[in-house]
Amino acid sequence: MSSSTSPSRPVRRWLLRGLVLLVVIGLGIAALATRTRVLHRLARDHFTRELARHGYTLQTGPMRGGLFDPLELSDVRVDSPVGLRLRVERLHARLAWDRILTRKGGGWVRELVLDGVRLREGERPSDEPPAWTAWDPRPWLPQRWFVHDLDARVRLPDGSLLSATGGSALASERGPGRLFFSRIRVDGGAKSFRVEGLSGTTAWRDGTLHLAGLKFGSGFELDEFSIDLAAMRRKRLEMVLNARWQQGAVRADLAISGRGSSWFLDAAASAWNLDIARAIPKKGARSNASGWLREGKLSFRGSTATPARGDWGIRVVADGFALGARRFDTLALGATANEGAVQLYEFNLRQGPNELSMRGEGQIPSDFTKTELLRGSAWVDARFEDVALFATLLPRRFHHLVGRGTLRGQIAAAPGSLRGGLIATAAPLGIRGVTLDRAELALDLNGQDIEVRKALLQRGADTAELSGGFSLAESRRYRGELKLSVREASDYEKLHPVEGFAGLRGSIQGNWAGDGTRERHSGAFHVSTTELRFPLARGGTTLPLAGEFEGTYSPESLYFRRFELRQGKTNLQSAVTVTPRSFGMQGFSLGRGAVPLLEGNLWLPLDIRSVWGEEGFRRFLDPTGRVYADLHGKGVDIAELLRLTGREHPVRGTCSLAITASGTPSDLTAKGRVDATGLSWQIDGREFPASTMNLTFDADEALLSFAGNLTNSAARNLQLTGTLPTRLRAAIEEGLPIIRSDAPLDLRLEIADANAAHWAALTGIPLIESGRVRGSLRVSGSSGTPVWSGALALQGGKIGAPVLTDPLTRLSGNLVFRDTTAELQNCSGSLGTAAARLSGSIGLDNPLRPSLSIHLESGSARFTPPTPGMPLTARYDVWIAGPAETARLAGRIVTTGGELRHGIRVAAPPPPGEPAEALLPAISLDPLPPGWELDVSLENEGVQGPAEASIHSALLLRGTVASPYLLGHLDLGGWPVVLEDPTGATPAARGTIETARLAFAESNPWTPTLGATLRFPETDGAPATTLRFEATGSTLGELTPATPTPPPLASEPPPPEPAGPPAPRPALWKLSQPTKPIR
Repeated sequence: MSSSTSPSRPVRRWLLRGLVLLVVIGLGIAALATRTRVLHRLARDHFTRELARHGYTLQTGPMRGGLFDPLELSDVRVDSPVGLRLRVERLHARLAWDRILTRKGGGWVRELVLDGVRLREGERPSDEPPAWTAWDPRPWLPQRWFVHDLDARVRLPDGSLLSATGGSALASERGPGRLFFSRIRVDGGAKSFRVEGLSGTTAWRDGTLHLAGLKFGSGFELDEFSIDLAAMRRKRLEMVLNARWQQGAVRADLAISGRGSSWFLDAAASAWNLDIARAIPKKGARSNASGWLREGKLSFRGSTATPARGDWGIRVVADGFALGARRFDTLALGATANEGAVQLYEFNLRQGPNELSMRGEGQIPSDFTKTELLRGSAWVDARFEDVALFATLLPRRFHHLVGRGTLRGQIAAAPGSLRGGLIATAAPLGIRGVTLDRAELALDLNGQDIEVRKALLQRGADTAELSGGFSLAESRRYRGELKLSVREASDYEKLHPVEGFAGLRGSIQGNWAGDGTRERHSGAFHVSTTELRFPLARGGTTLPLAGEFEGTYSPESLYFRRFELRQGKTNLQSAVTVTPRSFGMQGFSLGRGAVPLLEGNLWLPLDIRSVWGEEGFRRFLDPTGRVYADLHGKGVDIAELLRLTGREHPVRGTCSLAITASGTPSDLTAKGRVDATGLSWQIDGREFPASTMNLTFDADEALLSFAGNLTNSAARNLQLTGTLPTRLRAAIEEGLPIIRSDAPLDLRLEIADANAAHWAALTGIPLIESGRVRGSLRVSGSSGTPVWSGALALQGGKIGAPVLTDPLTRLSGNLVFRDTTAELQNCSGSLGTAAARLSGSIGLDNPLRPSLSIHLESGSARFTPPTPGMPLTARYDVWIAGPAETARLAGRIVTTGGELRHGIRVAAPPPPGEPAEALLPAISLDPLPPGWELDVSLENEGVQGPAEASIHSALLLRGTVASPYLLGHLDLGGWPVVLEDPTGATPAARGTIETARLAFAESNPWTPTLGATLRFPETDGAPATTLRFEATGSTLGELTPATPTPPPLASEPPPPEPAGPPAPRPALWKLSQPTKPIR
């Protein structure tokens, strides 16, 4: 058997198969190297999937290059999960395929070049960004990279806009690189700045980018800034910053990692010797803050989802701080927190003469009001020599404090227990402009009990001193004593303003002692007041009251065994009982001096504590409660009695009365008698004269019956009787009016003799100046639809009229009432010497606001126009229609005859500083009501001029009585006139008014126009002359000629003025007519 060195058959088969596999792999590599489209797809898909795992989206344009050539991409876009969008115009990457295929640990990218980089804000994601995933970026971090033409515009967290343009950067593992920006700007936030030509150096080692040598202006220099991208394999991003700012320095370390939907921060920042004015600038300018941060440290380690449970640390040392009025000299603050446990190991504040020191530690409770959750201890020691200065560091609501004071104390808290004490003093202490001489507060804490050893406010002889204690346990038990002495309550109105007490005046002396719990409490009090002015009702007036109040209280009742009020010589004494649903006065006595005027007892089912609330009186009456009243008095001053309600009432007089009532508010019976003397009252400002009145009444839930008699200077033996339907139950329970409007009523009035002027003024009917009225009147139907009947007769009446005419006198007639109308019948009188007749009616739907419909006709009576010296006679035919105060006066006034003696006066332009001549005087229509509207035609029928002369009028009187005006025109023609020079320098000339018109235009009735043409015949030495002129002016006293003053009558030029002072200037030209009367 021979031996052989050739391989065995299985070995040869294995070698053959391996050779085939190598050939196939080589062919595949060659295919990949030559088929770039497949390579490009593989690269794009790989990067897209890898970025998508971390919430990024990738879009690329065309790709070039192959296995042995660099990859080149264009228009690369990457959207981040936080809303940032990166766009690269061109990307050049040289890859190390040998390391990629062999999966070696790094250096897969040999070189990366980015050109045309744009960083912008994209759409903010609506959902939370995905949680961070572990990704090892080290294999993909390039060994050398270059960025060219970087342009970024992004919004910073404070809202400002960061813009960086002209940026380029080079970093390489082989050596230092560079960084450059042509411009960096920050606008719109708390800090705005601009840096030109920013440059620095870079270093790139082990996946960490280092920046150094950056100078941002304002003294800020970045010595080092590094960001470790390789830490992303641990789901972290780590940064370190070291910088110098002016004379100070800043250092910060920050590590961010993702934990689900929250962030975990591990951060620490330190600063030394920073100028606060530069560190805290305000928008657009330097800050008004100043001072130095000598040392500042802040650290945090924990989750952003539960920052209160993280580890905190803070250390601040500052001096020379000032921010507006807020300032302090030094501040040292040091505190730490861990899992909700806080330790304040240092707090020292020095502010001028003020010093404050605090220490403490404890657990932050979820509810500070629950003592069982409080744990820790605190110590405070403060001396305030200038409280006003220290108050500037507090919120604005404390800026009114002034004075000096101290505060010392310590507190230790365990679950359900407080131990320690607190003492605060101030001397003096100013609060809202009120200066107290001394204020003290001393508290002792013993478990759940707080003992108020002393609480004192003192100002001169005024003191308020409180002592006692209260428990923090669930019962909230308390006890206390208060002593109060105030000479003038108004001195303390600003101390603690309370709504409803703004009018409090006078002195108060009192004491109180009480104890109990929230559910059960009782006590006793004694209060004395002198000239205390207190608003008794909402919106009411204040009364100078002196009083003594002594009693006890409990949840069931408030009892005054002594209740005394004195106002002037009027005094009130009673025992008073107030329960949650009743108010009673026993032994009630209202007197004047030692003489009792009104006495009795009163009990109402009323919650007196709420009677002056927004809900009104009705809500607090119990319709089923007991009512009892027994009041009787003599010589009672009605005004003083009503003033005790806290309001002024327009009623005066004295009365004697006897009133009894019993039952419930919804089923009440009452009866009484009232006799009054000197009684007067006002209705809408109209005074009713002093009267003597007797009134008896009887009332129940459904009906009020009464009978009365009234006598005064305006009425003799005026009797009023009747019944009114009432609904007391519905008024109390539902708030309806107490008088029913759907049930019959019956009121009767008998007038033996009454003064018409007084009653007309009371009801608002104007102009009636005198006259006597007698008769009877009845009102039936219902208050909603009253029915009037009866008749009143008027004798010797007089109605005032404007100065243009005579008053209407000797007026007599009847006023007959039917339903809701009063009709004038057989009403006649005299208008001057002319007979006049009145007809029409008065509407009584609202008796205090009657509606007039009255017609006046007369013969020829006196009519005096506004221009004096022109007495005329005129016939009147006018209507008065509408409400009495705003009626409409319309109709015709026709002149029937008279004499015109007054000439027309035209003023020449007055010298400077002198008033102009009036064209027409102002028109006065007193005493007509000022609110009446006017629409009266003024016509001429009987006034004629001399032979061949004419006068025509077409005038209307419009406006209101308070502001009347004229419309239309007045024409004259063919009137002889004489032109006179008041100075006598020119002879008088006789001529004729050919035409003259005084016109009042609709567009401007207060500025009439006057146009006239005057003709003068030929005379010795002077030719015939025609004068034309126009003028505009005001009926209130102004006139402006539209043409020059008329020329001299002689045809030759006027002689020259002699030397010396100028001759007096003519004041006016006067147009007059013959003195012969014209009928």
